Amino acid sequence: MTIVCGTDFSVNAEPALAAARALAARLGEAEVWLVHAMDPALASSAEDGPSEHALRNRLEATAVRLSAEGGPRLRVALERGSAAEVLLDVAQAHRAALVVVASRGHGRSSRFRLGGNSERVAAAADVPVLVVRDATPFVAWAEGTRPLRVLLGVGEPADSEPAVEWVKRLRAHGACDVVAGRVYDEWEARRRYGLGPPRDLERADPEVERLVRRDLERFVGDLGGAGTTRLVAVPRFGMPGDHVLSLAEAERADLVVLGTGGKRGLARWTSVTNLVLHDSHSSVAVVPRPAGWRPVGDIPPLRRVLVATDLSAFADHAIPFAYALLADRGGGEVFLAHVVPPGGVSFEEETEITARLRALVPPSAEARGVVTRTEIVRGADVPRALSELAERLGADLVCVASHGRGGLGRVALGSVAEAMLRRSRRPVMVVRPPGEE
Repeated sequence: MTIVCGTDFSVNAEPALAAARALAARLGEAEVWLVHAMDPALASSAEDGPSEHALRNRLEATAVRLSAEGGPRLRVALERGSAAEVLLDVAQAHRAALVVVASRGHGRSSRFRLGGNSERVAAAADVPVLVVRDATPFVAWAEGTRPLRVLLGVGEPADSEPAVEWVKRLRAHGACDVVAGRVYDEWEARRRYGLGPPRDLERADPEVERLVRRDLERFVGDLGGAGTTRLVAVPRFGMPGDHVLSLAEAERADLVVLGTGGKRGLARWTSVTNLVLHDSHSSVAVVPRPAGWRPVGDIPPLRRVLVATDLSAFADHAIPFAYALLADRGGGEVFLAHVVPPGGVSFEEETEITARLRALVPPSAEARGVVTRTEIVRGADVPRALSELAERLGADLVCVASHGRGGLGRVALGSVAEAMLRRSRRPVMVVRPPGEE
């Protein structure tokens, strides 16, 4: 694997090459390709600028000079075309693990200036792209003299998973003090957790922040390697990109790491990534989610299972399976849930429902380390009520039967399984009762 680094021969391009060489040395990459994109219309006359021969000589002289200092092998490429196209073509040809560009270029052709080609590279690449402001932190990290201060911006899980894996790789090769930050929309979070509208529009709800931080901790998990890890949940008031920039400043981050979605090119670009690339004083790494990407991770934790029942015989068939999932994993918590109408039920009915739920607990559950908690929730929309409950509880998995008809004449699970599969953000296991067609 290689690292590809773009240059326009300006002074401002030098930090990118220094950072690329430092990262290659620390990450164990085989070589660094130093790439210059030449204007297709460039003539061979010196009056119109350096000739192709002169540019190639300059590239090769740079490689010879730096190679004498040791470090990873340095190779050069001079191609005609736009900087973005040339860099991406070289990266693809040599199966690059990373593309590195400078934040600004001030040569005769500022072809790697932020807002131009470097931004296009970051938007279109299928591999991580690092936009370097200052190489000093990367050199110090590679030499092992200090940790790299990293702000990991966490957005939607599908977009952020590759960014988390990339940070794990950095930590596996050198100490990184990581701040994982999540900028969240209070209204959206309250809707997801089923908490209703906020009481104070000018102040963040501590309960929402607690739930967001809990889910952030579970998502980021153990980054491994050396260095500290802190979690920060920031309620969004205004543009989320501004919050990321403020957090990077407050944490004095050397590097901001952001993930992007699986769409190709500018179609996947977001205002957050765009704004941070433009305005951040820190270096920025944009980690894409290539088509067909799958995380390579360990077996996910399974400690909390929500199982829903309408107290019918059909629906109750799912309950033993919920316990079985945890009994062989050293125990955990099963939440037995039943949904009642929005107006609720009487105290006597609630007591009866709780007793019936408790009667469904397998006799060996406690001995096998599985704790049971009962949940009676209100809601006219059963799948929505269960999905919101799963979010509030932080359930690792939701378990439902394929169908069943309303116990106590109040709720029906006939279509809940299908609706949960469409609605739930949590994994859903559907149990087919025996003998059912």
